[in-house]
Amino acid sequence: MTIHRERGGIAVDEQNMRQDLVHHATEEAHRILGFWRSQVLTADGKFHGRIDQEGKVEEDASRGLILAARLLWTFSKAHLSGLESKTATVSMVDDLYRFLVGTFWDNDYLGFYWMVDVHGAPVQAHKHLYGQAFALYALAEYYALSRNPDVLHWAQLTYEVIEDYGADRDRGGYLESFTQSFELDHEARLSTINHGAPKTMNTHLHLLEAYTRLYQVWPNPHLRQRLSQLLNTVRTFIVDPETFHFRCFLDRDWNSLSSEASYGHDIEGSWLMLEAAVALDDVERVKDFETLALKMVDGVWKEGVDADHGVMNEGIDGRITDGGKDWWPQAEAVVGLVNAYQISGDLQYLERASLVWSFIERYVIDRKHGEWHGRLSRSAEPRPSNLVDAWKCPYHNTRACLEVIQRLT
Repeated sequence: MTIHRERGGIAVDEQNMRQDLVHHATEEAHRILGFWRSQVLTADGKFHGRIDQEGKVEEDASRGLILAARLLWTFSKAHLSGLESKTATVSMVDDLYRFLVGTFWDNDYLGFYWMVDVHGAPVQAHKHLYGQAFALYALAEYYALSRNPDVLHWAQLTYEVIEDYGADRDRGGYLESFTQSFELDHEARLSTINHGAPKTMNTHLHLLEAYTRLYQVWPNPHLRQRLSQLLNTVRTFIVDPETFHFRCFLDRDWNSLSSEASYGHDIEGSWLMLEAAVALDDVERVKDFETLALKMVDGVWKEGVDADHGVMNEGIDGRITDGGKDWWPQAEAVVGLVNAYQISGDLQYLERASLVWSFIERYVIDRKHGEWHGRLSRSAEPRPSNLVDAWKCPYHNTRACLEVIQRLT
């Protein structure tokens, strides 16, 4: 993906806008990573499971798989990007890896537990495919950093578990949640609003990013086939062909169970699907997903972005049903808009990315306690939310910073 210009070259004001975004993203990435390094990671190679909105550590809080995996992914990616000093913190990343596979892995039934207590014992032993996907994503990134064959082995084993237990061989795609022993369990939901769906957009989207990253570091023919099929599944059954929003919750036969559009997921998916197509090196697919990305980004900008340029959470048919402006859709919007700029060469997308970044600078960054406010109201007032918990991780915002730096430098 390159920037196209009819007359060649990039105008001075455009170059300045690119440099400004890169500068602020670099500063913010260092600030975010510094918070997690100094406030969350512990001397024994573990991490605090919860820190409240005032910065108070809850010492007995359980530790979640998503936080564990995203920490490993984030610091591995930061090292690979040159943002973190490898000599200074490589042992910390090694510790995160050992904690993930040594504490969350179920030696009896395979797969990763959803939650462990402060002593490392499982307190929620069920298996969400979403969690397995993030463990795989982290292991693939850490393997890219370490090139340790043992890490690749863990990634391959996790991939096999997902394929053996999670794939819906009859109707395609992947099923959502399971008991500890991988019996189907539709009650073990990621949230209370998933309509009891046996399949979700969210799990398929994040499995797609995990398979993409694994394929980039391990170009296995079977993995290529499954990544290709997964991308087709998302394109065919999860992207609505009329609205270009994702269908969030689905039954086993791919019938939609809800009407909500999740604007953050739409704009995140716009670039993750294209990334998968690029990894597969399929020219026609890349063209298709470039076109789709622009349609999805345009739809989010039209329906889901407020007058202050903050991205709202959800809507139905253009009517806002959740006007909150959580931290992660803002991060994903910046990447999605920069990606649209790269595809089209249209300066309006870069300008919009700058506007969303300005919203982040004004309202989302928590200057007092560190990191970002997790939840904001529609009027951009911080809502009660933890600085760190099972879901509040450095993945979205650090990744957005790293993507901006890579794409615009």
